Amino acid sequence: MSAEFVSDVVVLATAVRQTVCKHPVVGRFVEVAHPIPRPFMGTGDIRLVIIGQDPTVQRSESRAAITTVLNLDRGGSLRAYLANLCRDLGIDLDQHVYATNACKCFFTDPPTTIVKRDGVDVLAESANLWLPLLVEELAHFPDAFIISLGEPVLVMLTRPEHRRPMREYWGYDRRWRAGVHLPMHAIDAEESTVGRRIFPIVHEPTQRGRRTAFYRERRQAYLAFIREVM
Repeated sequence: MSAEFVSDVVVLATAVRQTVCKHPVVGRFVEVAHPIPRPFMGTGDIRLVIIGQDPTVQRSESRAAITTVLNLDRGGSLRAYLANLCRDLGIDLDQHVYATNACKCFFTDPPTTIVKRDGVDVLAESANLWLPLLVEELAHFPDAFIISLGEPVLVMLTRPEHRRPMREYWGYDRRWRAGVHLPMHAIDAEESTVGRRIFPIVHEPTQRGRRTAFYRERRQAYLAFIREVM
């Protein structure tokens, strides 16, 4: 069933991409040279769904090598990051995870680059075209809990009136270095665009550098917050 399901998702996503190509704002930024990457599905009972943003990496020549969502079919720093995350949550990446992208096509540049250069948020503009397929995917895993990966994708997964910065979900207070923290949050089902509760997780690069020390300090506490409701 898993192989057939994954293949069906790719077929449906390819059809959606054709529609996105005709979008008056987003269409000119869609790259069609490469196939839609396949979702990743573990071999056991799916307990966790990971929602990535889109498959576009900075170097266009590297995109042809991306055949599976989040490159989970190969080694690398992102797979290691997610495998460690899964272990901390008490699950096995290769057994219990389904990973997909909210936006499944490649763009000519990463969405953050397009926003800065052209003023077009391709994720927000194409969300209404991609979200029905994501809802259909999630319906296959009604008992799985869900995490999203990275901050930009939150524009697709959160209703406008409920959007907040990533750090607020993690209990940010400007006095956090002194041990002051606010309550942690998830995106509740009624706040999300897919009708499911979602736990936002920072992307792997956000765990690096001095400016992101807050997320490193709060990582274990936020994962404990997730485990409480698993």
